[in-house]
Amino acid sequence: MKQESIQCDGRSMWLHQHCIHTSLTAYAEFSLTEHFNFFCLQCSTNRPTDGTYNFLAGLARIAARAPDVASMQKQAEVERNLLSIYSVSLPPVCVLSVGDVVMIDNMSVVFHYSPWILQQSVSATLSADGNCFFRTVSLALHGTENAHTQLRLLSVIEALLCPTL
Repeated sequence: MKQESIQCDGRSMWLHQHCIHTSLTAYAEFSLTEHFNFFCLQCSTNRPTDGTYNFLAGLARIAARAPDVASMQKQAEVERNLLSIYSVSLPPVCVLSVGDVVMIDNMSVVFHYSPWILQQSVSATLSADGNCFFRTVSLALHGTENAHTQLRLLSVIEALLCPTL
């Protein structure tokens, strides 16, 4: 019996289309599109294998194509399709209240130059790793900072594939 298979570009191993639980359409798109690299679930998830998609690896694969924007766009298309194949979605949107913010940034409250802003918002303490924008958006939309790398990857994909919007 002939079975459709695709090679993982991360580990150079062959996987059956039905074993990676993807549709024949998605399999065909990856197989027939010249620039599409395929990465198996093990190469696309964090190690040790905890089942979460490795968004930093996706960002790194796109960044590795710089400064060639056309090549970066092709890789962004690959990353978008991998997210689709593995059914990766954002956490549900939730509405936060002041009581939901675990760590209030007291220094921001003390030294804030516009007190009226504090009446409209809450100064929250976030991890200091250079991702404060995406961490803030993640906290505001999903009630946790944890979706910040996913939001970064989705933003890069969107910027590369829809540059005129």
